[in-house]
Amino acid sequence: MITRFAGRVLAKLLRLSAARMTSVAEAIEQHPMLSAEERKILARNERFRGIYAGRRAFVVGNGPSLNKIPLERLKCELVFAVNGFASHEILDTWQPIALALTDPVYFERPDTFAAEFARTRTRLKDCSFFVPLAYRRAVERYSLLPLNRCFYSHMSGSMARQRIFPVDLTGPVPNSQTVTLFAILLSLYMGCNPIYLVGMDHDFLATPKNPTHFSSAYESDLSENDKTKIGFQNWTYLQLIDAVKLMFEGYANLKNVATKRRQIIYNASVGGYLDVFPRVTFDDIFKSNESR
Repeated sequence: MITRFAGRVLAKLLRLSAARMTSVAEAIEQHPMLSAEERKILARNERFRGIYAGRRAFVVGNGPSLNKIPLERLKCELVFAVNGFASHEILDTWQPIALALTDPVYFERPDTFAAEFARTRTRLKDCSFFVPLAYRRAVERYSLLPLNRCFYSHMSGSMARQRIFPVDLTGPVPNSQTVTLFAILLSLYMGCNPIYLVGMDHDFLATPKNPTHFSSAYESDLSENDKTKIGFQNWTYLQLIDAVKLMFEGYANLKNVATKRRQIIYNASVGGYLDVFPRVTFDDIFKSNESR
């Protein structure tokens, strides 16, 4: 029979062993072996390295609070958008320089999002598209995006678990729990500074059954069955807690990386729960220019 003291020692050793194995597994994930073809594909991203060094940029999320932001003021700004932005009417006024798409459901069920992809191809006329390398075959097979403007990123590991990682799109980068994390990473890679976030409500835990998108048109293409399958409606609250925790840990690690690179990220969203970054008001960003 194991004594109480021996049991505590054994339990501690097992936990240490498990932690060590987890660290080894994460290290392997963070440094995957790339094929010659993959390296060639990623090498195309070199053209974006530091291309906008020292210029401010805006990373636009899809939260409902985006409807409270006068987006017409971003006409002459560098804007990074994310999946679903193609339904915004502001595209008749200006275009983002980049659109990030990372959600697996887009590429695993392209028929479900056929209307969304068609809208994206039609309305986003000049921007570059950034997609996980794992979905390149789907993009090409189904002609989801213009191939000459589509660039890929090799995602491995987890941004929530990697405190330090290189901001280098010609090599592996961490998987992100949400597409806005990847969009911020893109802006860092392109050298933008400072970086302002808008439309990032992140109120999933406070209002789990409420709409999470600025546009009703985004979900109008989907059947009720599809909405249930891809939305939060079928998630337990505990699952949602776990997902949001990973998301916020990813933001914290990304902030740490940005700080080491001397790039500053501000949250200019209206309301919301994203408290990782210092807050500024959207109007104040433009006051210095207007007073000249």
